[in-house]
Amino acid sequence: MRRGSHLTDAHKEKLRQSNLGKKATSEAKANMSAAQLGRKFSLEHRARISEAQLGRKVSAETRAKIRAGRLGIKNTPEARRKISEANRRHWKKNPMPTGPAHPLWRGGDTKYGPGFTEDLRRIVRWLYDDCCVLCDMLAEEIGPNELSVHHIDYDKKNNMIDNLVPLCASCHSQTNARRDYWQDLLQGRIQECA
Repeated sequence: MRRGSHLTDAHKEKLRQSNLGKKATSEAKANMSAAQLGRKFSLEHRARISEAQLGRKVSAETRAKIRAGRLGIKNTPEARRKISEANRRHWKKNPMPTGPAHPLWRGGDTKYGPGFTEDLRRIVRWLYDDCCVLCDMLAEEIGPNELSVHHIDYDKKNNMIDNLVPLCASCHSQTNARRDYWQDLLQGRIQECA
């Protein structure tokens, strides 16, 4: 078939039927891969591909296969640099919404109540032995970043000692979604410690 020629729908269907159930050899796969190497799609074509993928759900089985295929593969420093630059460009062009525009926004006042001082936060960390309540990571293992002090009931004005717990940055970032779940879990942890 000549490059750039178009097939009729009937011919495409015949080809599809004839290839059903056939597996490409590793040599054929290598040839197909080499033919695609360096190929660039037009902006219009990329937009059509993107539109076709919108709303497409990937099954848990497929996600597990993708994950298994990527396990142990490390990106080269050059690839990491390119990914980092692409992410930086993306977030510069499409900044994360803040305040009421953010999907996790719950409304309310963003100011902390009186008494939420560095001394109070130091006391809370000390009460829990400078350890994250969720993952048990010690403050000294984290490095220069100290443990954050989290309000269990998400009320920044409620600075009672039994409403505050120390969390590492990783655990603290997870507590922004599914608030009811985290509130119950953290209250349970406090009762275990008492």
